[in-house]
Amino acid sequence: MFGDDRDTIYKTSYRDEEGTEKLTNYLQHDDQAVRDRTGRAMTDKEIEQFNDKAAGKRNRHIIISPRDHADLTDRELDRATREYMSEMIEERPTADYVYAIHDDKESGKDVHIAMTANDKSDLEMYPDDIKRERKHAHESYLEFGRDRTRTHENEQQNERAHESGRVR
Repeated sequence: MFGDDRDTIYKTSYRDEEGTEKLTNYLQHDDQAVRDRTGRAMTDKEIEQFNDKAAGKRNRHIIISPRDHADLTDRELDRATREYMSEMIEERPTADYVYAIHDDKESGKDVHIAMTANDKSDLEMYPDDIKRERKHAHESYLEFGRDRTRTHENEQQNERAHESGRVR
């Protein structure tokens, strides 16, 4: 089904008290920038501080591949990720995250998120939660695709109006 939330791939894994540093190292492969909640690229020292803060805590790796919207720019993916995550962690007070946008030439762009929390319940996700989050992620990324389409349509309309004004 075209446009169905199943078009967005949403994978997640959970680790108890291990692996945050390995995860943030993975986020950096191929010289990808690891970004904080504001979308700002983090320095190595800031990543190290995030890892130190997460040491001995739980972490969750989330991968979001918005298949229907693979043509989103990095900026749009960045904004959609921050919007999605800010809503996701709203009710998870001890959760924090960093993320990176990866561009796999074969499968397209996806977002990798390293999420950590002091309270295990802030990272818990059951099958129904994952389905709900996939749908939520799909809508978040889809909205940025809709915005681009609306902008493009408005530009075309303005261009046609401008051209028709010249002809007269």
